[in-house]
Amino acid sequence: MATRTFVVVVVCTLFLGVCMITSGKEDNIPTTSAYCKIVWLLGISCDQVNVAIVTQIKAMASYKLVSVTPKLIQANHTSGFGQLERVNFTMIPTSMILGCHVQGISVSANWF
Repeated sequence: MATRTFVVVVVCTLFLGVCMITSGKEDNIPTTSAYCKIVWLLGISCDQVNVAIVTQIKAMASYKLVSVTPKLIQANHTSGFGQLERVNFTMIPTSMILGCHVQGISVSANWF
């Protein structure tokens, strides 16, 4: 059940796209880029999280995997308007058994 809920959250987040404008305080984010960040603390292993995110990205035509490691997933998303966004997920095991701290970040390549 937790995995199913997580997959739904991943799908919603990926479809959500860009949700916030930043003042450029985060590293390597241009001051005029749209920026979205989400953090999850999940009660499943980071391996399960990694598989769920990669599977979902592969299932969505507007996303392309760039790099996959056990702790980092990088992808690009192209919107219907041709807007390019970088999407990164970092996963760090927590101290609780089978827990995973997941951070998802989406940054637009250009301001639109």
